[in-house]
Amino acid sequence: MHALPFLAGRFLRIVPPTIVAFALAQTAGIKTYNVVDGYILWSVVCEAIYYCLYPLILPLSRKIGWLPIIAMSIAASYAVAIGHGSDQYGNAHKYGPQLNWLVGLPAWLIGCYLAEHFDRWRMPGPLLFWRFATAVTASVLYWATLNTPAGFYLTMTPFAVLAACWMLSEINAAEEFGAVRPLETIGAACFSIYLMHVVAAAAVAKFVATDPLLVCPLALALIYPFYRYIEKPSHSAARSIKKMLIMKYYAVAAPIEKDVDDAAVERVDTASVHDAHAIEKHEKGFTV
Repeated sequence: MHALPFLAGRFLRIVPPTIVAFALAQTAGIKTYNVVDGYILWSVVCEAIYYCLYPLILPLSRKIGWLPIIAMSIAASYAVAIGHGSDQYGNAHKYGPQLNWLVGLPAWLIGCYLAEHFDRWRMPGPLLFWRFATAVTASVLYWATLNTPAGFYLTMTPFAVLAACWMLSEINAAEEFGAVRPLETIGAACFSIYLMHVVAAAAVAKFVATDPLLVCPLALALIYPFYRYIEKPSHSAARSIKKMLIMKYYAVAAPIEKDVDDAAVERVDTASVHDAHAIEKHEKGFTV
């Protein structure tokens, strides 16, 4: 795959909104909103690392398959998690930027696997079963991480498997019956919601109301301008830059490669089609 267009597109997609969200959080006095030992941004750091690894992992997956890669990542993840332990809350992000990504790597790879294979499978059972099972399991694991030794650092990967099954069931239902428009609209802003929900909720609680029934919808309303004027333009710019870089690559590289080896050009073009298809699936929201 051509790493530069991919990386440019992904980093332009996530970095500007993250910087703005970080600035707003610091202005609001939320000091724990940081990339080192805080919450939320630790996973964005992981995401950036995964994007850097993806141009290496994708061709490897074609040689040995996704499942061996996932299996190796699970071994590495639990080696870190069990070897270092966790805090009193069983958090999965206490290992710092240098190791958090490794603990969470299996979950991300499971997402990659789903993104490349979702159109081949159908989940058994009704969608409501998978929604209920996922919600109940998430609640139980939240209780467990606070009250038992079975913290998130141990349960995150098994839960990722269940979450992938639920997501696949959602995809199957959307293909058969169509997407639920309001949920699809909210899903388009999911990165903004993730980045800003704490900041928006804190602002609502400080200046408007503390009742959760009011905080949630008002916080969502407050997040919309962030999505409309920060994330959405970043997303559009990322797509434009990536397209420009891909076109520039083929304008410059293709004639040179053709002069050298027509068969090689055919192989490059074929591989690029597969890469574009895989990346397009991943960019539809199936990866972290």
